[in-house]
Amino acid sequence: MQSTTMNSVFLECYLAHNLGDDLFLETLLRRYPDVHFTCVVDGSYDWLLERYHNISLVRPPRKKSALGGGRLSLLSSISYTNELAALKCQSVRNCGILVVIGGSLYIQPIWKHSLFTTVFSLRDVLQRKRLYSSADKTFVLGTNFGPYRNSWYKKSYSDIFNKYVTDICFRDQYSFQLFKSDEHIRVAPDILFGTEFPRVERKKKVLFSVVDLGNTMKFRDLSSCSADYDSWIVNAANCYANLGYDIQLCGFSTVEHDDVAVARISHLLAQESIQHDCLTYDNDTSRILSAIAESEVIVGTRFHASILGLAAGCKVLPIIYSDKTSHSLDDIGFASDIRLDLRNFKSDDISICRKVLARERVDIGEVKTQSQRHFIGLDCVLGVGR
Repeated sequence: MQSTTMNSVFLECYLAHNLGDDLFLETLLRRYPDVHFTCVVDGSYDWLLERYHNISLVRPPRKKSALGGGRLSLLSSISYTNELAALKCQSVRNCGILVVIGGSLYIQPIWKHSLFTTVFSLRDVLQRKRLYSSADKTFVLGTNFGPYRNSWYKKSYSDIFNKYVTDICFRDQYSFQLFKSDEHIRVAPDILFGTEFPRVERKKKVLFSVVDLGNTMKFRDLSSCSADYDSWIVNAANCYANLGYDIQLCGFSTVEHDDVAVARISHLLAQESIQHDCLTYDNDTSRILSAIAESEVIVGTRFHASILGLAAGCKVLPIIYSDKTSHSLDDIGFASDIRLDLRNFKSDDISICRKVLARERVDIGEVKTQSQRHFIGLDCVLGVGR
């Protein structure tokens, strides 16, 4: 392994045109303008090269279609995954430093058949072990752990974190408590609490971050509540519209079909003659940040809609679809009675909408400061940082 190059970093992150993850990436590029980052991603992220001088993009291997069809066969899929992993490991060795940044990075793959769960979980662990051990120094920022089903899965990652990770900072106490025995394992509020927003005038507007709850690949059992979720959004929008608020529907991820939800709910609002406008993320993070900053209220289904809403000084009504949101909100003392939990809600109960308006905005000044602690270890190694 070559000696560590202090100004060259390989970046491992989830790049699928999701606002939150793209903001993680941009946060690093802006914080370390004199550090050169490399990541593996396809041509749909070439817009980064137009906006930032300190990143190089390595193309992933080409996927090979299965014979007689357009889908990847199981064998070709495994072959592609192995080829991609080898490319990343070589890139890590070339750079020396590995930075892993992202939110829900360590979710155990769960299948209906326990054998598949074991096989894919083991592959997940082995690939990460191989990647992390390829670096001279590995830093993990902004993540949470789980959900996971098997204790061996957690134990495997405990071994990886202890043997191959220089510094890791979780974004919630739940994850930290699972691995807190070593001093190089830390915790701080979500990185995006420290987001800087465009200066815009606040409007009497409610921004709804919506998702396609019918996307069973992401939301699994909650998908059965999709129609009730859409109805609740319509009822809540009607409530705020009757109070004189402008309504905006916003999608953070087209890959996960937020745009489909925006279009579907927009149609429902039009049927009820509720005026509104729509916005979807299109690789321009500033457009979404401006829309959030000018809003009085954020009704956020996406995890980072709630985080960014609080960071922008908005009143926030979080819609909970997983424990990761609850954990982060609990950590900052966010009131439990102004959250809507999709695992237990009624589509016609919108009393919480007025309750949010009656509350004072949450002061997160100290939370913003603490969120910068994710970068402590990396700042020391790179010798830079603001």
